[in-house]
Amino acid sequence: MLETVNIGKRYGKIWVLKEINLTIERGEILVLLGSNGSGKTSLLNQFGMVSKPSEGEILLDGENIRESVSRSLGMVPHSPFLYYSLSIRENLDFYSSLFGITKKEKDERINELSAVFDFFNFLDRPLRHLSEGLVKRVSIVRSIIHDPEIILMDEPFVSLDRKFVELLMGMIRRGFDFDCLNRSPKERFFVFSTHFLERASDVSSKIGILDKGKLVALDDVGALKNEEIIELVNG
Repeated sequence: MLETVNIGKRYGKIWVLKEINLTIERGEILVLLGSNGSGKTSLLNQFGMVSKPSEGEILLDGENIRESVSRSLGMVPHSPFLYYSLSIRENLDFYSSLFGITKKEKDERINELSAVFDFFNFLDRPLRHLSEGLVKRVSIVRSIIHDPEIILMDEPFVSLDRKFVELLMGMIRRGFDFDCLNRSPKERFFVFSTHFLERASDVSSKIGILDKGKLVALDDVGALKNEEIIELVNG
């Protein structure tokens, strides 16, 4: 189980998150909804250990996530965290090496995932020559190539055209169940944010709604009506 216990985050005197308490079971797909500035990115950054909480803690199976150094996580932030002077292959090779992936596993994963995300023929091109949408797909692959236990995605559909939005939605539904990865979807935690209610309801199993840094709703998909969700999102 992945859970937040009274998570709060502030910058100076301004609280961007306050008393966030939620739990996610393995295999669940949690989508975070909320208006701009509601705290979605800040909460994902807490899960991703991008910044330390001002109060509270995040637990993974009862253990503070910051002390679970053997547990892996993958994150797609707003910025791609990629090197534009390097090729796609060099970027993925570098990030794979950070997690001690064997050469055989690395090559298998790069080949399979680049084919699935439709950039196999661009593997040796520098990122600076590629479109924003293609870079986004590379960023998604970078986040999962080490077969993480926790997958976090901040607005993953942004910059993708309709074809790849549909492709990614199908992958999320199936829990990134690729042959080259070892974990099954039931072994993973998945959290993402989006502004698109239809996509959120279509691929997630649980919805969390944030407003002004507070979690105002958390329930299974279908338990909240669209009208209720829209009202809560709009504050």
